[in-house]
Amino acid sequence: MILLMSIFGTRVAIIYVVVGLVIAVVGGSLIEKMHMEPYVEEFIKTAGSVDIESPSLTKKERLTFAKEQVPVYSDRRGHWRNDPQLDSGELGGGCPGK
Repeated sequence: MILLMSIFGTRVAIIYVVVGLVIAVVGGSLIEKMHMEPYVEEFIKTAGSVDIESPSLTKKERLTFAKEQVPVYSDRRGHWRNDPQLDSGELGGGCPGK
């Protein structure tokens, strides 16, 4: 939504979302009224939750894990760190002014 608003403006973004929701509701209602349930694949009907082993972490451990997974390219004052990947242009042209 934020990306839509930044590119097209607030009015267009809100209209886009509302129209999408209306189409989804009307489409779902139409499928239900036409009794299309027999045509839904069996694996969709029986699909449950995915069983993935998840370690039980405390809140502190989760925050530490999240900090390790997110790369940080600026310091607390907002200045860019000297990152070789950014400076070399590997990410699409490097930093402006280089």
